[in-house]
Amino acid sequence: MRNNSFSKSPLIKYYVYGDGETVLFVHGGFSNGRASWKRQIGELAAFAKLIVVDRRGHGSSPKLPRPYTILGDALDILKVADLIGIDRIHLVGHSYGALVALEIALRREIQVETLHLIEPPALSILRNDPAVIDLSENLRRVQRLGPNMGKDWTARLFLEKLQGKDFVEYVASSPTWNKLLLEASRFWYEQFAADYDLDQNDLVNLHVPTWVYVGCQSNQVLVRVSKELCDLLPCCKLVQVPDGTHMLQAESNVLSLQLISLINP
Repeated sequence: MRNNSFSKSPLIKYYVYGDGETVLFVHGGFSNGRASWKRQIGELAAFAKLIVVDRRGHGSSPKLPRPYTILGDALDILKVADLIGIDRIHLVGHSYGALVALEIALRREIQVETLHLIEPPALSILRNDPAVIDLSENLRRVQRLGPNMGKDWTARLFLEKLQGKDFVEYVASSPTWNKLLLEASRFWYEQFAADYDLDQNDLVNLHVPTWVYVGCQSNQVLVRVSKELCDLLPCCKLVQVPDGTHMLQAESNVLSLQLISLINP
């Protein structure tokens, strides 16, 4: 049984766009809600009510308390949903935020109409795989040394391990780099993704219609983990985006088209 008690922490920041069926978006690391889901806000606000959150420690949400956990993020978002009075939601999460979305679905299955997970780093389900171990060890080192090395070093090394040096150089030369650095320190104080244990019995009993999205040009460890997770979920469809990277929600309209097809069949 999962503990659903809320903390007395201050409410996280959230934004509301449009009207209709509710779609709730949970962003990943090194970002915030409006930056991560800018494309979807533009594509979907005419079709649905969009709830976009800043996870604690990101964007305009409170920085404390910490350390940050996936459970804590899930309870923060459930508090927002209860405050707004949402009965049913289409729930979307990217990367670390996809783990948070999965935790929400495991706690409130009855409330989740559909679940959409973009490359969730559910590393614990393949924890003994050598490639998973190698990626985890490299990213743990970045997290451990980050407070001493600084935000720029943290962001560069994290993204390099995740997507490669060329991707880092491309992003670092773009106008978004300074905004990304504003979000980097949260990684130092959050629960490491590989430490989030997923009970396979819980997964095989989660009967929410689920779509898992992967970018074929993304980190192949994350692609494999995402596929394994989808295999475990009984109502899951895998969506592969040929030219997509780990940031496929910013690169492709495939997520928006899928949501529109569900909201306006």
